[in-house]
Amino acid sequence: MNGRERITAHLNGASADRLALMPITMTFAGDQIGARYREYATDYRVLTEAQLRTAERFELDYVSAISDPAREAADFGAAVRYFPDEPPATDEKNALLADKTTLARLKRPDPLGGGRMHDRVKAVAHFKERVGREKFIEGWVEGPCAEGAGLRGINALMLDFFDDPTFVRDLFEVAVENALRFARAQVEAGADLVGVGDAAASLVGPAIYEEFIWPFEKRLVDGLHALGTRVRLHICGNVRSILDGIGRLGCDIVDLDSMVPLDQARAKVGPQTFLLGNLDPVRCCAAARLARFATPSPNAIAKPVRATSSAPVVKCRATPRRKTSAPCSNTPWQSHERSSSEFQRLRIRGGAWYRPPALPEIGRSRFLSAPFAPPSGGGRRRGGAQREAQHRRHRRRRHGQAEPAEPLLPEHRGVVRRGSALRSPDDRRVPGGEHLDGLPRDVGETEGHRCGCDRHTGPHPCGDRDGRDPRRQTILPIIRGFVVVGGISTTA
Repeated sequence: MNGRERITAHLNGASADRLALMPITMTFAGDQIGARYREYATDYRVLTEAQLRTAERFELDYVSAISDPAREAADFGAAVRYFPDEPPATDEKNALLADKTTLARLKRPDPLGGGRMHDRVKAVAHFKERVGREKFIEGWVEGPCAEGAGLRGINALMLDFFDDPTFVRDLFEVAVENALRFARAQVEAGADLVGVGDAAASLVGPAIYEEFIWPFEKRLVDGLHALGTRVRLHICGNVRSILDGIGRLGCDIVDLDSMVPLDQARAKVGPQTFLLGNLDPVRCCAAARLARFATPSPNAIAKPVRATSSAPVVKCRATPRRKTSAPCSNTPWQSHERSSSEFQRLRIRGGAWYRPPALPEIGRSRFLSAPFAPPSGGGRRRGGAQREAQHRRHRRRRHGQAEPAEPLLPEHRGVVRRGSALRSPDDRRVPGGEHLDGLPRDVGETEGHRCGCDRHTGPHPCGDRDGRDPRRQTILPIIRGFVVVGGISTTA
């Protein structure tokens, strides 16, 4: 069986020689031909070549025209940011519908008008010409919530659910109408399947989903079926709370993120829907990359995945710049951070997953040559707000920024330091944020000196009112429960 026949058999409930492989390969596909992702997302010829090369190399059963969630928004006139190696994204700070009254005069784009929507239609037509008999061809549109977030801004849309429900419904009406026009153009060009990306829907609870989003998703799914095409729903994130509604949409295929158990999804969605996913692409790629250096057994990566999922396992490869996952759950500037942090935390030991135990919080002082950690006992433990306040002061000192005037932290009050005066609980930092060698007055003080303010008396031996003479100072900073005296740390 070829890929087209295999997927068709699965969707019709017939038997097939193996499970179909339909992973979303966007940045990953661009890597296969060495293309920048901006070229992939803006030129259908690059996209189709990358998809065809990837499908051939990894024996995938389909090709897809998906690239980013900003195509329809761009043709509406929204401001879109383009990145060299990340998917394009709408600019929320300059949202097209920042003024809600713009919706009434918003011009509907033409899917064949030469814009980014037309570029996707050309990609589908090119797929049909090249592999129409061998591979299943997938088009793509944005769902009502995702398109509404692209036009209005995700944060503004979340507030509109409560502040202006009528506007939200009008916005979703426009999004669904445009999606159906766009889908019709792709189906006529040769798409066998139309994917619906509605990742923003995972950000709301079941009540808002049922009242606002589900009715418009249902209209979209029914409209796509009326066009004679199959429907694939893709909602990134944890959708366990809305699985009941997803099951009632009547989609042919539903994508699941890694945090959604397959057994729960099957029970809620029903036996007729084709389920895809339940794999974490970041961990898969990190494990594959680590395996190159650790050289574990061939089944080292596949075994733990098979133990937790019955979904098909595909080989994943990662590059330093990109990762194989859909962009809708991450902003472009988060993708690299997320993949890097996961890569650093993962290890392979004995051919199985290994996550090292969490280490205690460790900081580094610019006054010490070695790392230090908070004491394990013998003193008050800081609350989260207190730790964050001290972290902010450390960051400001590292970057040479002025300290704002603020009261002392509770643990700094009433502390007697050697050679210094008693600081009472009512003590406050001097307005203006004066420092001693870069330290705020509530953290460091000068041995045998006084600051010259009205709280202290006595002349400065160095003649400097500020007491900053480095030749006469002995800084005694109190940092995270330690007093540093002459390079020796003792508990305060």
